[in-house]
This record gives sequence, structure tokens and C-alpha cells, in this order.
Amino acid sequence: MLLRKTLLIILAAIVSLVADAKDFPVHYLGIEQGLSNNAVTAIYQDYRGFMWVGTYDGLNRFDGYSFRVFRNIIGDSTSLSTNMISSIDGDAQHNTWIGTDNGVNVFDPVTETFYKPGYRSSNGSIQPIQGEIPVIKSIDGSTLLIGTRRSGLLVFTNSIREGIQIPLETSNGKIFNYHIHTIEYDAVRKRAWIFVEDHGLFLYDLQLQRLQKINGDILQAYSMKADIQGNLWIGTEKELVHYNVANNSFTRNYLPVKGTVVTLCIDAQQTLWIGCDGAGVFRLSPGSNLAAPFRSTDGAASPINSNAVYAIYGDKEDRKWIGTMRGGLNIVEPHPLLFQHVWYEDKKNDPTENFILSFCEDGDHNIFIGTDGAGLRYWNQHNNSYISYKHDPANNASISSNFITNITKDEFGDIWISTWFGGVNRLKKNSRSFEHFSLVNGKTKSPEVNSWLVFEDEQKNIWASTSNDGSLYLFNRSLNKFENIDPAIVNLQSIAEDHNGNLWGGNYTSLINIDKKNKQHRFFNIGHTIRYIYEDKKQRFWLGTQDAGLLLFDRKNGTYKQFTTSNGLPSNTVLRMLEDKQGYLWLSTYNGIAKFDPESATCTNFTHSDGLQSNQFSFNAALALSSGEFLFGGIKGFNIFYPDSILYQQPKKNIFLTGIKVDNRPIEKEQSLITGRDLETIKIITLPFDKATISLDFVGLDYSDAEKIKYAYFLQGWDKTWNYLKGSRTANYSRLQEGKYIFKVRTSRADGSWSVETQLLEIIVLPPWYRTWWAYIAYLVLVSTLIYAYIRHTRRQERLKYEVSWRILKTKKTKNSLKRSCHFLPTFHMNSEHLFR
Repeated sequence: MLLRKTLLIILAAIVSLVADAKDFPVHYLGIEQGLSNNAVTAIYQDYRGFMWVGTYDGLNRFDGYSFRVFRNIIGDSTSLSTNMISSIDGDAQHNTWIGTDNGVNVFDPVTETFYKPGYRSSNGSIQPIQGEIPVIKSIDGSTLLIGTRRSGLLVFTNSIREGIQIPLETSNGKIFNYHIHTIEYDAVRKRAWIFVEDHGLFLYDLQLQRLQKINGDILQAYSMKADIQGNLWIGTEKELVHYNVANNSFTRNYLPVKGTVVTLCIDAQQTLWIGCDGAGVFRLSPGSNLAAPFRSTDGAASPINSNAVYAIYGDKEDRKWIGTMRGGLNIVEPHPLLFQHVWYEDKKNDPTENFILSFCEDGDHNIFIGTDGAGLRYWNQHNNSYISYKHDPANNASISSNFITNITKDEFGDIWISTWFGGVNRLKKNSRSFEHFSLVNGKTKSPEVNSWLVFEDEQKNIWASTSNDGSLYLFNRSLNKFENIDPAIVNLQSIAEDHNGNLWGGNYTSLINIDKKNKQHRFFNIGHTIRYIYEDKKQRFWLGTQDAGLLLFDRKNGTYKQFTTSNGLPSNTVLRMLEDKQGYLWLSTYNGIAKFDPESATCTNFTHSDGLQSNQFSFNAALALSSGEFLFGGIKGFNIFYPDSILYQQPKKNIFLTGIKVDNRPIEKEQSLITGRDLETIKIITLPFDKATISLDFVGLDYSDAEKIKYAYFLQGWDKTWNYLKGSRTANYSRLQEGKYIFKVRTSRADGSWSVETQLLEIIVLPPWYRTWWAYIAYLVLVSTLIYAYIRHTRRQERLKYEVSWRILKTKKTKNSLKRSCHFLPTFHMNSEHLFR
């Protein structure tokens, strides 16, 4: 009878667990992300970790962010010979071999060009490789086996340019134009298995260079894979069969359906992944006799977006790359999602059912869930069922509004619910009828219907706050109504109580220390909305704000220490926080969840790619359950997890240069500037002074969390500090002065710290001609010549002066002598006359 009076919808709940903890996340890459074509036929990872993807229209190299596409260029003999790719593998010299629908191309990583190898035919002539190349297999680092449709088996040993053709010995003699579709190499036992169409299974003897027929019971196969025991899994046109090497026999019926098995892959757990053309992907666990379709544990449809699967490849981290006919690449991660995602599914598929605003745990450890527009739900975790409560205007015992902003349980086990548009509701223990309470403003005498919070303090008082200039209310149990406390306190968005019993509130601008008795409240201006207030186990006082990050507040002097995105937070809006047993604070934000370490002030950030319902969470939707689990709600349901089970280990990333431009020209077109390299890796470049403008692209390979990686770079000899990038992986420098520089890059770790720097390039900038060594020698010679000329000139001048002075002196002496002579002659004459007299 009561059920008829209240609009209660008791549902056999349909709870969907997206990528359950036992599932593996799948993400997709196609033409929208830069892949040249959505028909993927071949996949390969090179020794550095780059992924190569062959399609119906070009070859692609993927670095975790973008694709570099190689296609045929008409008139360019160094480009791909054709765009339809059928197989890919690499050799010991780090060349990439590409099988196409018309021959083989080899990509030289040093010149980044393609060339076409040939083979020596039975008559001794060198022939070009023609026709489709279904398989290329590198078997021991120095030998490549190439299976062709027209020319049988071709073997390239040490010689990159020239291979040999292996004849097939039959009762009718040797034949050369046989068809090989699949090759498998058992590296442990040094066995090269070859399947020859219409002839059967063969072994290739590496020493004798001949094919030996082993079994002819099956005449057609598209794929082979050796298991850990050395036996073979063989995919045929209709089924998957197992070949036992010891007794030379086949076992059938491993697939639940008939289908062409195009590709096989064995992962690190020895699970066989089976790709079929038309039947999708299956997995066969070790010891099992029947493969199972690859599906989520909830039994939903396969996460693979196409049933035509042409390639499955396991990379170095056991990630599965699945190439499909029309769906591009499907990438299956090797580890389950970190967070369990729960959403509510109804027949109407109404999105508001999963707009989560609030939580509360009752005495039976079940969960009340408040939504933003879809009412209140009661989730029984034990039997996975829901009871839904929605507003019915014709029923006064129904909940007053479908917008549930906050929920709390009081000491009696009653559930208090604040609502938008409907004031406060109480659902008494074991009852299914709601009591409605109005919040009447003592000043305006009008009801305030937009209730934002309900809160029970240590004295078991029930508080309620309202928004839109609404007030703070206290529940009077004796009168069974809420009373306005103080009109001075308005718009509280958060309420908390510290260990001393002090009540704190936060509104759009201030933190308020609420004086319950004397109403002598203390206001601390923060300047931003305070979304959450929390005192941790060490009695540190934290404020989660909107747009101002996380604040560590000092209650004695009213100051605070601020933590923002600059300190590693994913967002400057902190909505809610929960503390785990180790003292870490888990913060919900508008950009994911952060695990904040108060001791080191570092963050580990989690996003939708880790299993979060989305990156956007809701204001009041967080709860620590009695079981130790945490709940965080957002716009697409909620996440439930044990915080100590979230162990995030980010693997070390290999960092590479992916592009160098000098004066806006690719370095490949300026080979003379490369003065040091290790195979294809450029180590040193030497630039003329007038070309010292350089652009460097780099990448840290990560195919799971590339969007989380932050980069910093530093040019030793030029930069004073590290340069931190946002959304870019390029460094630009112009007008470098002559000298030697070292370019270094580092990446961020999951906890916000930075990796050890990686040296990527040495740059030598030559001086201009007028600052070269020979110019300085010329300057020295010139200066020396000038000095010598000056000294010689000076000496000549001094000598000339001396000679002139000497001549002048000599002339003076001569004149003086003449004068003395003239003076002596008259005297002599007079004396002579006197004597004669």
C-alpha cells in the first residue's frame, strides 16, 4: 500500500561495469588520427620501439602521437614501389623490409629512402622480386626468409641487396614458382617452418639451404605460430588446428565457429590470440580445448570494431595491436584498468541517470546515490540491485526534488537529503516515505528551496546550507524544523568540523570560522569559492577551491600555502578530497583524479584512460566507505576502488629525436651537416654560422599514456634553465653563436617528478669566416706585418733624423772651422807684416 502512495521504482538493477577490473582496455586508431587507411594488413615494432603499420594505402610509422606516412611518389625511385602493404619485418642492420602486392622494398633508416632488392635465380641471373609478398620473417638477425606468391622462398643472408631462390624438390623435379603464405621461426629450437600452398608443411634447413617436407595432410594455411613446447598452431581457410611435432599429427576443432584464421599471436601468458576474417578475435588459454570470443566480462559485444581481422601483433610490453579490414587499429592494453567504472542503465538510456552529485552509506553498507535530475537511488551492492526514488507531484510522500545535492546519515540511521528546488528531506530508517522540511529565511520570511549541504557535527546537530544568497540552518529536534542561525552567513558551499569541535564553512569568497554560540564569526578572505574543507590525520587543514587549487591553511595566522597545476595538480579546481590509510589525499577535479602526497607535495594524476568515468567529476560526489573503498562520481556514473590497490608504474620511456630542421630544411636534405651518427641515429651536427637556426622534434615512446607525458628540454651552453612544454614536443633555436651545445630532454613521471635527462644531440656551430682560426692567423699576419712595417718605418725615420742631425752638426762644425780660419788669417797677416818690418 505504501509503495502505491510513494513513487518508488524498484528495479532489478542493470549495473554495467565498463571494462571490469578483469578486462583490458581497448582504444582505436584510424584515418581520423592520421592512419593512411583503415584496412590494416601488417604490423611490426622496430628495435627502437616505433610501430610500423602496413595498409591498403601506404606504410605508417607511429610514435604514440602521430603517424608518419610513406607512399609511392611517381617518378621517385627511392619511394615505395606500391602502396598496398602485405608484410613487414626488420633485419640486424635496422633496415625495415616491406612486402607489397608487387615486390619487396627495404627502408634505409640512414637515408630514409627505399630500395628494391633482387635475387639470384636458378640460371644465375639477378631478378627483381615481383608479385605479392605474403610474409617476411627475420629468423636469426642475419637471415631473412621471404615467402612469395610467384617465386617461392627467397633467402637473404648478410647481403641486403641480393638473395637466393630456394627450389622446391618434388617427384617431378625442382620447381621455383610455388606459393608461400606463412613462415614461422622457432627461435628456441632453431626451426624455420614453411607452409607451401598445395604441398604442405616444410622445414627449411639453414645450413643446407633446402626445404624438407614434413607433412602433407593439410595443403593450405594462412598463419602459423609455434607454442612454448615447440608445436605449431596453424590457421587454415576454415579452422584452427594444432600440429604435434613429436607424433606428426594434427588436432582440430579449437574454434567454436568456422572461419578463415588469418593471423595468430601468443602473448606473455601463453594465450593464443586468433584473428579471423569475418569472425573477429578469439582467445585460447593454455590447456584449453576451445577458444572463446574476445569480449568484456559482462558478455557485451566484442570491443574490436571489425570482424575482419588481418593482423595481430604483440609489442615489447605485451600490448596487442589488432589490424582490421575497415576499423583501423584496435590496441588492447596488457593490464586491466586501474579503476572500476559503474553506471546505471535504464530502458530510456537517459544520461541524467548517471549525473552523480552525492553519496551516503547506510548501516547495512549499501549506498544512497544522489543524481542531478534523476532522483535518489539506493544501491544494494550485495545483490547488485537498485531502488529508485523520484519526485511525484501527486504524492506528498515522494522525494521533493530529483536534484540531490547532498546526503548524510545521522546517529539514528535516518538519511538526510538536501535538494535543489526542494529544500531538505528526511528518510527515516526502514521507511520509504520522505519528510519535507522548509528552510525559511529569518530575515525575508520566505522559504529557500535551493539547499546545497546537510551536515551532522560531533554533537549530532544537523546543519543545512542554501545557495543563491541562502543562509545557514540548524535543525531543532524538539520543534522538528530548521531554524536560521545567522543571516550574515550565506552561500555556504562546504562545511567541516575540526578536532577541537570548531565549525568551519566556505562560501564563494571566504573561509568562515563559525561561532555557534556567540555568533562572533571570523572571516578569512580567500577570493575563490571553497568547495571542500578537510582536516587530515596530522591536523593539517586543507581547502579545495574553485580555480585556486589546493590550499594548506594556517588557522593561527590566516595564511595559506597554495598548490596548483604548476605543482603538478591536474586542475586548479579541487572538488572533493578523501584521505587513505597512508595519508595520501585523493582529489577529484575537473580534469581527473589526483593522488596528492602532502609530505613531498607531489601528485600522481589519473584520467579517463585509467578507467575513470570521465575526466569531469562533480561537486559533492565523493565518499570513503566502511570497507575502505572510495567512491568518486561525475557526469558518466562513478568509480569505486580501493586506494591501496591503485599501483601505477609508468615504464621508462625511450626518448628519440624524430626530426631535425636547419633553416627550415629537413636534415636529410643537408647530409653534409651530419658529422656524427650511430647507424641511423644522428649524434652530432655541425652548422655554419649563417645556418644556426634549428628546430628539434622529439618523442618519448608510450602507447598507453602518451597524453599524460610532459616534456622539458635544455640546450647546454645556451639555456640557463629547463624549458617546460605544454602540448608540444618541439624545441626551436635561432641565431646560435659559435660553440658546442648539448641538447637534452626529460619527461615527467606519474608522480609528477622528472626522469633522468637524455642527451639527444651535440650541436657544433662554426664561427663566421671572419672568426675562424685561419682568419685569426691572417689577422695576426696582417697585424704583425703592420707592426713590422711601422717599426721599420720608425727606425728609418730615426736614422734619417740622425743623419740629418749629423749633417747639420757637421755643417755647423765646418762653418765654425771656416770662421776660425778667417779670424786667424788677418792676425797672421799683421804679424807677418810686423815681422818683415
